[in-house]
Amino acid sequence: MKDVDPDEARRLLLDELSEGQYAHRQNILERLWGMLRDLLDALLQGDGGSPAAGTAVAVVVVLLALALAVVLLRRRGMLRRRVALREEIELTADAAVPAEELRRRAGAAVLAGRHDDAVVLAMRAIVRDLSERTLLEVTDGMTAHEAAADAGRAFPELRGRLARTADDFDTAAYSRRTASTRQAEAAVRLAEYLAQTSPEASVLEAL
Repeated sequence: MKDVDPDEARRLLLDELSEGQYAHRQNILERLWGMLRDLLDALLQGDGGSPAAGTAVAVVVVLLALALAVVLLRRRGMLRRRVALREEIELTADAAVPAEELRRRAGAAVLAGRHDDAVVLAMRAIVRDLSERTLLEVTDGMTAHEAAADAGRAFPELRGRLARTADDFDTAAYSRRTASTRQAEAAVRLAEYLAQTSPEASVLEAL
């Protein structure tokens, strides 16, 4: 087996992660890459490019590729975290369902104790509502954090709450932890509040 040159392996990995679908992701993938990049740097600096270091780099590259594949599959809704989550996690799922209905479902999920579903539905309701009002341009594969950042331009006073709801969405949709009652109720309240709130005229002019 040909030894992997550490510098070349690192360059190829950086090139791959700078392309296309990875370039615009600024949350889970970015944090994952940052942690593994630090590990990669430590390996390269520690052994100075020896064959053993090359093998270690190759192992890290494979593990990183597998981790990224899992995250992307989960974001696409193709790999579910657990069976208990009943709702689709894609923000653009059920395009024919209006925001009002999504909010109603989110409220019902809270009452039924399905907190993960409530958070997911509330985030989808926010995205659908702002899209219906042409305050948000929704794209395929958009993440909750991307949607929250874009929505924050129209509602700057709600940026913190939007970011927290996006964090709660990631917890509900992708992690092994479950959303709490407080998180579910907060997400539903934010969806309901946004539905009744309009951006200031100065913000609309800037959009």
